[in-house]
Amino acid sequence: MEPSDKVIIEDQQRIILMLSRENTQMKARIEVLERELLRYKTRKDSNNSSLPPSKDENRPPRTVSLREKGNRKAGGQPGHDGHTLKMTDNPDEIIEHRACFCPECGKDVSSQPFELLGKDRLLIFRSLNR
Repeated sequence: MEPSDKVIIEDQQRIILMLSRENTQMKARIEVLERELLRYKTRKDSNNSSLPPSKDENRPPRTVSLREKGNRKAGGQPGHDGHTLKMTDNPDEIIEHRACFCPECGKDVSSQPFELLGKDRLLIFRSLNR
């Protein structure tokens, strides 16, 4: 063997050794990345994240109503009179609510004259614990 052949062989051995070390480092890095990727592949649900249970994809379906669908539309039916809670003629208490400021400009309007725009009823329920 000539000296130039020995130099070439030594260079190739150094390259092989360097590539072998790089290969080992790359394999370790691949393992780390695969573990990290596996963490992201796992579906998020209420057990492994902050998602509420209602967002779980494999949750059991809601129960289905056993009632058969009727022919009528939902809501009040034609011909039904309905019952509205009427205002009483003699209320127990009348409370006057007046605006303190203008919603447009914010000026004080508590001393200004006003006109009644509407009435509403207020129901107060007494506690049964008395």
